[in-house]
Amino acid sequence: MRGLQGAALACAAALTLPPAASGGDWPQWGRSPQHDGSTDVAAQPLDSLLASVVHDPFVPQEKAEGGDELLAHYAVPLLEGGAVYLSYKTGAYLPCNPPGSGVPSPCGADAWDAQVWGVRKLAWQAGGLKEIWSLTTDWKPVPNGPSLSGWEPVFHPALTLDALWVPGANGAVYEVSKDTGQIVSRIQPFPASGPTVFVAGGLAADSGGDVYYDALQLAPADPWGSDALGAWLVKVSPAGTAAIIPFGRLVAGAPGAADPCTGGFPSASLPWPPSPAARPEQTPCGSQRPGVNVIPAIGRDGTVYTMSRAHLNDRYSYLVAVNADLSPRWSASLRGILRDGCGVLVPPNGTPGGCRPRPG
Repeated sequence: MRGLQGAALACAAALTLPPAASGGDWPQWGRSPQHDGSTDVAAQPLDSLLASVVHDPFVPQEKAEGGDELLAHYAVPLLEGGAVYLSYKTGAYLPCNPPGSGVPSPCGADAWDAQVWGVRKLAWQAGGLKEIWSLTTDWKPVPNGPSLSGWEPVFHPALTLDALWVPGANGAVYEVSKDTGQIVSRIQPFPASGPTVFVAGGLAADSGGDVYYDALQLAPADPWGSDALGAWLVKVSPAGTAAIIPFGRLVAGAPGAADPCTGGFPSASLPWPPSPAARPEQTPCGSQRPGVNVIPAIGRDGTVYTMSRAHLNDRYSYLVAVNADLSPRWSASLRGILRDGCGVLVPPNGTPGGCRPRPG
């Protein structure tokens, strides 16, 4: 969910599912490993509110900072029988004064690591939702920058048959008891020292209980202007054993980090191209790495699908397929499929705001 006008509204709409109806479970993003996102549960009328739980207390400050828009990605509530696992935030929100000014620095989106993300387990009791336990985590989102433009990344756990799996700090995940909310184990695939590794996006689980997610390591001093320090697809077994594979091995034929990649024209130069002979600037591509809000999808044959992009140029992106043992299967470029939007996503050529016709 993104850009909703109130976090409480997002929760209220999702919580109208009957608590114990057959087929009502929703254990991860898109419901199933395949993200097929369907359910055979009859929906409640939209004006029938069963419960309202606020999971983001900072909505007024976030909307003020975003020009009355809520620039946030929220996890879908996870449903299992009569239980609801809901993300929530505590900590602090450091507002800018005035909103959008960036002063005092850091503030607003540039200081969202002052917030604390966690999970609550709620249960339907006596016609309402009662909190059973809550767990705060040390997970932090990647820092704000040009790739995000103030959009807060998603914190997204996943349910398996035996446990709740929750993102943590430095690329780790927590195995959490669904009954007590106690941490059973912390799986740390990356060294505890050195630059921070982020769990980028949410967790996905296959039918056997294996958990998959993307991880990203950024340069602390200049995370978005310097090349990424590392990027991996991670697999954690139900027993807590972790395996990783670098994204550089998953994307065949991608430009190298120092290779030139073609960018785009700035909006200030509309209509595009600025002149008949103009060509967009070429700059280093950067290494391939996952999208910040990508959650892997898992086919019924065990194939894992995720997305990759050049760190310094999102116009060089790929759909990636990986075998269950993390060996590369194939990758497909998403570049050159569309005709850059001229006459499609922007006004027709030769009209205000449109593209200039190119000779020939």
